[in-house]
Amino acid sequence: MFKQGCSILFPLITFPYVSRVLGNEGFGKYNFSFSIADYFIIFAALGISSYAIREGAKYREDRQITEQFCSEVFSINVFATIISAIVLCVLLASSQSLNQYSTLIIIITSQMIMATLGADWINSIFEDYLYITLRYIFIQVISLILIFVFVRSAGDVWKYAAITTFASAGGNIINIWYIRKYVKLRLVFNKDVLRHLKPILILFANTMAISIYVNADITMLKYYRSDAEVGIYSLSSRIYNILKRLISALILVTTARLSFYSKNNKDAYFDTAKNTFNALIVVLVPCMVGLIVMSRPVINLIGGQEYIDGWLPLCILSVAMIFALISAFYSNCILIVFSCDKALLTATVVSALINVLLNLFMLPLWGMIGASITTLIAEVVNLMIQYTYARRFLDQKVLNRSDLIKCIIASLLFAVVCVLIVHKFGDSYLSLVIGIPISCLIYFGSNLLMKNSSMISLIRFRRNR
Repeated sequence: MFKQGCSILFPLITFPYVSRVLGNEGFGKYNFSFSIADYFIIFAALGISSYAIREGAKYREDRQITEQFCSEVFSINVFATIISAIVLCVLLASSQSLNQYSTLIIIITSQMIMATLGADWINSIFEDYLYITLRYIFIQVISLILIFVFVRSAGDVWKYAAITTFASAGGNIINIWYIRKYVKLRLVFNKDVLRHLKPILILFANTMAISIYVNADITMLKYYRSDAEVGIYSLSSRIYNILKRLISALILVTTARLSFYSKNNKDAYFDTAKNTFNALIVVLVPCMVGLIVMSRPVINLIGGQEYIDGWLPLCILSVAMIFALISAFYSNCILIVFSCDKALLTATVVSALINVLLNLFMLPLWGMIGASITTLIAEVVNLMIQYTYARRFLDQKVLNRSDLIKCIIASLLFAVVCVLIVHKFGDSYLSLVIGIPISCLIYFGSNLLMKNSSMISLIRFRRNR
């Protein structure tokens, strides 16, 4: 949570500056290039991270087996990265429409090489989250300084791409040496490597499908609307994704532990899953409501009035967030843990297809508003399918309905106050400065008065820690 919190803090510092310096057109070019590059980055990564964390957590008490396992998975990762780089070069050489974006795409995709060599999934296998967090903060501080020093005009979009690539994957350079405390990686080419391919490829197909319905709206919007509108929508989408990553930290850090419990202690597995889900609800509901009522001030703070038209897409994406993160719980805490990779793939592929098909009809008509609606529909479909598969693994209900109702009531109370504050101060920064602290007090105070058991458990947990 602290690491992901920093992932909100740093963009809050840089976005207002970068979005104004690059302008919505330059920002749109960067995000279009990223939407293309992301496919190659995902191909290089395959489904290795999720698979390695799930399987590696089972072996981590035996160093010899763990080292062999990690070397086999690492070898697959290296091979996939080489293929991805070759395909990218062929695409850029043969596509005239991508010529003006080729420099940006190459810069952004270079992070796949650093990610492969760094093998950060090894740190997650051993739950070394302190190192991951400290390394992340160190790299982000350096990147923050570099942005203010080198990004000075609209023509510096390639410098911005280079710095953000370093911010995303630069820590993996340190990782090359750090992970030796756990394992010594080597390239392995034998029959044992092949046994990992099937589950990895299934998880890769799932990851690629996710990328399609996450990036398809930006990629396709470029062909129907201007770079400026792509930039406006990209900012709203970026805010949505940053907040989603922050909250998803509650889920992602439990995958290794739940995988271990699923084989050794089913009672501990269920208790951890239940606590994780209800903690997710406690955090997710107010974030969704708060982002909706404060959408205009948030966009004004981060991007300025040039991007203010993105407030309605941001509201729609805020609703999509609740479906996306509950889906993330079912996928990471249940389906991946119990090796239901095909079920996960089915849910994601169906959602991706629906998103792409709807984009073909809605983008020409409604532009960025249509893009946000298709994302919402895709997230709803994804959740419905995942829940259908996941519920057979749960002996009891994970959701505490009483606590959910209390969260909704408390959120509606501070939403009324926020609406009045925005009405008084408009889209200015004062709306956020005044509204956020008051909203937090109302939300937490109301839940404590109503004796929300999930929130009380979270407070006790932090106190004990």
